[in-house]
Amino acid sequence: MFPDAKRKIAYDKFHVARWLNRTIDQVRRGEHRQLHAAGDNRVRRSKYQWIRNPHSMNRRRWNDFRALRGSTLATARAWALKETAKGRWTYVRRGWAERARKARLG
Repeated sequence: MFPDAKRKIAYDKFHVARWLNRTIDQVRRGEHRQLHAAGDNRVRRSKYQWIRNPHSMNRRRWNDFRALRGSTLATARAWALKETAKGRWTYVRRGWAERARKARLG
């Protein structure tokens, strides 16, 4: 609806993080339904582990979270993508971010 919208819309860290956390929670809820039906309760009551900032976790919480984040769950993949996206905010120059994106894509 807006001509040249990509250049005119500002994306701030807070709103992008909120969107990513909501997406992770949607993935987690859907995956929980599937796993629960199969008798697997691994992701039960894990919402805040996925959306909490890893730097604010104490060692015990981080170790408790290890099995989940290292699993093959779709939620673990979504979490890893969120953590990668968080790293994008540290780039000072656009060119640096673009090179990093291209390097990751191969």
